[in-house]
This record gives sequence, C-alpha cells and structure tokens, in this order.
Amino acid sequence: MTKVSTKDRLFQASMLLFSQHGYDGTSVQDICQYAEVSKGAFYHHFQSKQALFLGMMDEWIKLFTAEVVDQQPGSLPVPEYLLALNGRISMAFDAAPQGFPILMDFWRQAILDETIWHEALTPYRHFQQFFEQLVRKGIAEGSLKRDTDPSQAAFLLIAFFMGYLLQAALYRDAVNWPLQTAYGLGQLLDGMRSKS
Repeated sequence: MTKVSTKDRLFQASMLLFSQHGYDGTSVQDICQYAEVSKGAFYHHFQSKQALFLGMMDEWIKLFTAEVVDQQPGSLPVPEYLLALNGRISMAFDAAPQGFPILMDFWRQAILDETIWHEALTPYRHFQQFFEQLVRKGIAEGSLKRDTDPSQAAFLLIAFFMGYLLQAALYRDAVNWPLQTAYGLGQLLDGMRSKS
C-alpha cells in the first residue's frame, strides 16, 4: 500500500471540507483533524489556510491543464479536435467531482482578495491563449472561416465550456452532459466552420 504524503493528505482533507463547508466554513483545525496531522505539520507545508487553498487550486489547475490544454490536436482538424476536447473536459471534472464547487469558492475569494485574483487570472489567460492558437490553426488549415476573430472565438469557447460546467454542477444527473455539450459545441462550431 502506498503511503500518502502529509501534503497530499492535507490537500485531500481540504478538498472534501471546502466542498462541504466552503472556504470560510473550514478552519485549519478542521483540516488537521480530518487529515490526522498536527498543526505544526500543517504550517510546515503551508504558511496559512489561504496558501493551502492556492496550492490546492494550483494542483487542480495543473491536472486540468495536463488533461485538456496540454493535449495537442495532432492531425485532427480543429473542429473535430474541439469536439474530442469536450470528452476530456468531462473526464477532468469527473476525476475531481468536488472541483467545480471549490472553483466557484475560489472565484468568490478572488473577488475579495487581490492576491487570489492574480492567481485566478493566470490559468484563464493560459486557456485564452490555448483557444486563440487553436482558432488560428483552424483558419490556417482552412477548417474555420477566414474572418473568424481568434480572440473573440476564444472568449466564446471559454464561455461555452464554463457555462457547461456551471450547469453540470447545478443539474448533475438531470442530463447526459457530455452528450448535451457535444451537441451545443457542434452548433457553435457550425457557425465558425469554413464551408469550402
């Protein structure tokens, strides 16, 4: 049996507790008790609850980025790659079911705290660049319309996926979300596809 590091136990405990009670409703003492570590061990790894929260979000964003953004389209045309990407986004969130509510709490904290706000913008800018590059590739390969604005298309794609994730978090079992999103994404891409 693999031994879980103290830092990983703190991440696991905080993910569960933040998803159940929110950031404000969870204390360092709660996290230490659930993880079965001392406060000294907590402060050995993190300067504060905020540092743990930022570290946890950083790990989650790295996992999401590795699963979704770092995957290259290869020989697939961009529209088909984006449709395949939909499945990987679903898998990334299934891997961390508490992830989206904690992400919502992260954004709420970001509004209240300048330090967290800067941390929140970093992955968003990365995703914006990722989608802009994809759209440029689609224009260059002829699969997307030449008059497509890469920056505006990237904003639209991010809004689409974020809206999907929000609805999936609110209505978890109401709809087959991967299927629903594939349909919606197909409709969105139909407006961007080159007809030639």
